[in-house]
Amino acid sequence: MLIPLSAALGSVVLGVLLAFVPGRQESMLGPIRSFALTASLAVVFMHLLPEAYEVLGVATFAVFVAGLLLPSLLGAVAGKLAGASRARAGLEVGYAGLLLHHIGDGLSMGALSEHDHGGHGHVDVVLALAAHTVPVAAMVVLAFGGASRKKESGLRALGLGVSGGAGVVLGGAVSAGFAAATAWVAALT
Repeated sequence: MLIPLSAALGSVVLGVLLAFVPGRQESMLGPIRSFALTASLAVVFMHLLPEAYEVLGVATFAVFVAGLLLPSLLGAVAGKLAGASRARAGLEVGYAGLLLHHIGDGLSMGALSEHDHGGHGHVDVVLALAAHTVPVAAMVVLAFGGASRKKESGLRALGLGVSGGAGVVLGGAVSAGFAAATAWVAALT
C-alpha cells in the first residue's frame, strides 16, 4: 500500500509545486491544461472504460455519459439555488466532483496494489493515475487563486490529497469480490 499511497499524495504535492513556480503561472496554464486533458483521456479510454466494460457491458457507456453531464447540471442548479455566479458555482461543483474522482482513483490504486492479479503488478496503472493528478492539482491551485490566495488554494490541494489517500486506504481494504463496484467507479470517473 506504500506505493499507491505515496503516488496519490506525491502527485498532489508535485502539482502544488508546479502551480507555485514563480512568475510563470499564466504562461504555464495552457500546457498544464493540455497535459491534464491528454493524461486524463489516456487513463479513461485505455484503462478505466475497458475495465468497466468487462464487468458492466454496454451500461458502461450510459454511466460514463451520466458522469460527463452531471457536473454541468449540478453547477447550473447550485448557481441558481445559492445565488452565486454560475462560474463560481461551477468551480465549486467541479471541485466536489474532483474530490469524488480522487477517491475513485485512490480506490483503484489501493485495490490494484493489494490483490493478486495473475502474478503481475499494476504499478504502471498506479503511476498513470498519479501522473494525471499532477496537472489536475496544479489547475486546482491556480483556479482557486494560486499564489495570491495561498491558504484557499492550499486547502483545496490538501482536500485532493486527503481524498486520494482515503481512497487508497479504502481500496486496500476491499476484497477481490469488489470488482463490480470498482467497475462502476471506473465508469463514472
